[in-house]
Order: sequence, then C-alpha cells, then structure tokens
Amino acid sequence: MTDLNEYLEETIDDIGGFGLFQWILVILIFGSKITDNWSTLMMTFGGAVPNWRCDLTTLDGLEINEYNISDLAFCELTTTNSSVKCNSRLFEPEMSTVVSEWDLVCERSWIPSTITSLQMGGVIAGGFISGQMADTIGRKLTYASALSALLVFNTAAAFSTSWQMLATLRFFIGMGCGFVSSVNFTFVLEFTTRQSRSLLRFLPCREVFGILYACLCWWLHDWRYIQIGTATLVVPFLLLIIW
Repeated sequence: MTDLNEYLEETIDDIGGFGLFQWILVILIFGSKITDNWSTLMMTFGGAVPNWRCDLTTLDGLEINEYNISDLAFCELTTTNSSVKCNSRLFEPEMSTVVSEWDLVCERSWIPSTITSLQMGGVIAGGFISGQMADTIGRKLTYASALSALLVFNTAAAFSTSWQMLATLRFFIGMGCGFVSSVNFTFVLEFTTRQSRSLLRFLPCREVFGILYACLCWWLHDWRYIQIGTATLVVPFLLLIIW
C-alpha cells in the first residue's frame, strides 16, 4: 500500500502537480460545502422564537382585573383561586420560523431542539455510511448522491405540512450533510500534491459560509424561503461536479 501511495504521489507531481484541474476541483468541492453548511445551520433560524403574545380573545371567562398582566407572553396565568391557560398565541409577522409556523412554545417548546437532535443524528448516520459507500462505488458518485439528497430533501422540507414531517426530512438532510462532510476533504486530497494539503485544511470555508448564511436570514426572514434558497444553491455545484 505504501508503494502504491508513493506511486500516486509521484504521478500527480509528474503530470503537473497543483495545476488548473486541481484549482477547479478545490473551488467546486470546497465551494459546495456551503450547501452542507447552510443545511446544517437552518434550525438556528428555523428554531428561533419570534416575539409573541397570548391571544386574549381565546380565553373564555377571563376577567383581566383578576390578574396582574405586565407581559402578554405567558403560557398560564395563576391566582390563588383560579388558573387560565393560554390556548392560542399571536406571533410577530416580520419573522417566520418553525416555531411560529406550528406554535412550538410553552408545552411544545421541546420540539425545535428535538428536530435539531434528529438532524444531528442523521449527520452521525451519514458519516458512518458514507466512508464505506465512497470506497465501494467511488467518491464522485457518492458525493453527487449526497448533493442530490440535499437538493431533494431541502426542497421537500420547504413544503412541510407538519413539524413531524419536517423532523423526518431534517433527519435525511442531516444524513446528506454527513455524507458531504465525510467525503469532501478526502475527495480533494486524492488529486492534490502533499505540499498543498496542509494549506487546504485550513481554508476558512465554514466561517465564511456561516457569515453568508446570517446575511441570507437577515434578508429573507422566512424559514421556507431559506430552505428553498439552500436547495437552489446545490444545483450549480451538482451539475459542475458531475461534469
């Protein structure tokens, strides 16, 4: 195996080292990490809690004078003699998240973090599977399959009709992210010279893409549009990598 590795290293050097093909590959493969990054970060915005208040019109028999209400963002009002539970909430329309979409506050506040946990479980599962798959069918096909999964599942997630449906799709999105994260760096290393690998390892891709994601959220303010934007971004990288 050592002799084979040395032969491959010498072959890369003999055909020009770090040339045009390597630059194209680095730009495409490392650039495509933005799809993994944005897919992973979606719940940082989607799970955010917009400002909200209880809809007092849904509270039957409420005598406001009985309660000292200084903040309308309450789940339940309690006095020595009675208790009134908030059954409906009004969210500020300027920010649309998963929380405001399905009223995931108060007794349902555990759901957004559970969706995120399911997503990260998918990342772990994808990481376990992708290595074996890449060695079996090749890194290019595995990587293209992972990007295709991110395209399909991010698009489907944008049209989720329930938080359960979104949670299921976020798991498969996490698997796609696990595939991309696992295969991404080794895909590039096998075509580049050993002298360049240490520098490639420290390219600040995730940091830059994280800043761009924050700008996207500031611009769109809607988790469904962010899902669609992330899915759309996959298309050019997928086509160019296949090419």
